[in-house]
Amino acid sequence: MGPAIPIGTLTILGPEHMPAGMGLISSVDGIGNVVAGSIIGQIRDRTGSYAVSLWNSTMSAGTATIFFLVTIVIKHRAQRRIIKSDSSEHGFTVTKL
Repeated sequence: MGPAIPIGTLTILGPEHMPAGMGLISSVDGIGNVVAGSIIGQIRDRTGSYAVSLWNSTMSAGTATIFFLVTIVIKHRAQRRIIKSDSSEHGFTVTKL
């Protein structure tokens, strides 16, 4: 992941809310790391394979990626609406972003 989480947080929340966003992300990540080992172990004990756990992890990561991308698209569209409404109030048109 590297810099993707801080850059994504900055892009979505902006600099004024980035500390709170990073704190929330770190807290949720920490809780997930503590709980995940027990859950994966229980699934392995019941099924005899790690495959179910790996598929579950893959689906969770895929769902999170989709939510992340949808959030970026929604924010981008909202910013375009703001720019368009500001430009129409001042009598000029933005032709390209």
